[in-house]
Amino acid sequence: MPLENHREESAYDNHLTGKILVFTFFNNFAVLFHIAFFKQDVPLLRKRLASLLIISQVVNQVTEVVIPFLVDRFISAPHRTESEDDPEEDKFRNQGTLPLFPGLFAEYIELLVQFGYLSLFSCVFPLTAVLLLLNNLTEIRSDAYKICKLFRKPFTPPVASLGVWQLAFEVLSFVSVVSNCWLLLLSPHLQGLSQEAGLSDSNLLMGAVIVEHVLILAKVIMAALIPDEPDWIRKKREHIEYTSMQALRQQKLNVQEP
Repeated sequence: MPLENHREESAYDNHLTGKILVFTFFNNFAVLFHIAFFKQDVPLLRKRLASLLIISQVVNQVTEVVIPFLVDRFISAPHRTESEDDPEEDKFRNQGTLPLFPGLFAEYIELLVQFGYLSLFSCVFPLTAVLLLLNNLTEIRSDAYKICKLFRKPFTPPVASLGVWQLAFEVLSFVSVVSNCWLLLLSPHLQGLSQEAGLSDSNLLMGAVIVEHVLILAKVIMAALIPDEPDWIRKKREHIEYTSMQALRQQKLNVQEP
């Protein structure tokens, strides 16, 4: 008897995605949290974060673009031919022989890991934002090339929201507030200012806790005040839905008329 028996396939996918996200979080961030919270070694944390960023970006580019390009160029391409009679038809037929698009799951994982590096630890390595920006600028074109040239055209069913991915990004945003407040406590500059002001370690820790709670409260208030869907988009969507319903009703009336 299976341990999990979800009613819908979407529920199964959400639970599976959640479990994979938990393992991904520990695989990518556990070492950094250990260095930051237990060893409290900011220089080591900075070096480890820089090495992880550079290595992960290079590995992702190679595995996502370079290897599929080499496979297509030297293994698949020699078996695809276009006749002179109808090259357009042969072109579309050859596209059907391309491998299936693997989906966006790996892309979402990559974005989540990048967001974690940026939000959790970028205060100790400010170049994190620059490296991720350069990586994403190049990945826009590399992903476009991959989708257009190396795989079949993907079919993406419409969805209402990001689902469990939205929750994962929200959780990371809350954890990042705690992480950055703790890393600020380890700053030598802040520790020097606290010693000059005569503040004890307990007072400094209490101040960090207060700042953390204020930031989390501000985040919750802003999330409540700013709608996820702007009014003009909501009105446009409702107008399109109303027009579609009217057209469908008119079509039914025309069919019922003798």
